[in-house]
Amino acid sequence: AAHWKYKIGKGENNEEESELDKWLKTIKELLENPEPNAIDFLDTFKLNLFASEIFVFTPKGEIKILPVGSTALDFAFSVHSDLGMKCLGAKINGKLVPISYVLQNGDQIDILSSQNQKPKQDWLDIVITSKAKSRIKAALNSEKNNQVSEGKEIFQRKLRHAKINFTEEEVNNIQRYFNLKTSQDLFLKFYDGTYDTTDLKKYVDSKSTLKTFFQKFRKST
Repeated sequence: AAHWKYKIGKGENNEEESELDKWLKTIKELLENPEPNAIDFLDTFKLNLFASEIFVFTPKGEIKILPVGSTALDFAFSVHSDLGMKCLGAKINGKLVPISYVLQNGDQIDILSSQNQKPKQDWLDIVITSKAKSRIKAALNSEKNNQVSEGKEIFQRKLRHAKINFTEEEVNNIQRYFNLKTSQDLFLKFYDGTYDTTDLKKYVDSKSTLKTFFQKFRKST
């Protein structure tokens, strides 16, 4: 109730606040008169004033407020970005759950982490909070840039082995040969091992075949 009143501002006496007072009065009456039907009512009664938020706890009892639908991974990022980046799973009320577990009101969450863990692309489908999404995207972009850089070095070494000069024109030709949209895509293919020196030799052979074809065509015309 205090949290809700803080959100709507001090001194406001609107219809929503009046409804809150009525709700609190009803609960007070039910607690003061614990008849069987009232007890049954309390057993099934659910607080819905905060339909857009849930309240969960850290292992030390600190309260965290998150949007409804938040997962254990969202919680990890809400505690600290580094914890989110290394999140492996969680213990919810002492029970092991995956990072995709959807949090419930009152859950106590202990995040499990590993230094070897890294953000993955499918994490973006797991989280719903803007903080978690932005941190994951930044990490993925940084990782991709590193892979592109390493892939470019591998590509250059493969070119030397295939006796191909590393020029912008040659890179563009090879990119088109493999039907790739950008040179980054090309470098990534060499980074993950999709292409190697054998594929470059096929490219060289195709150029030679094409060159021979045009030579014959010119002679015939």
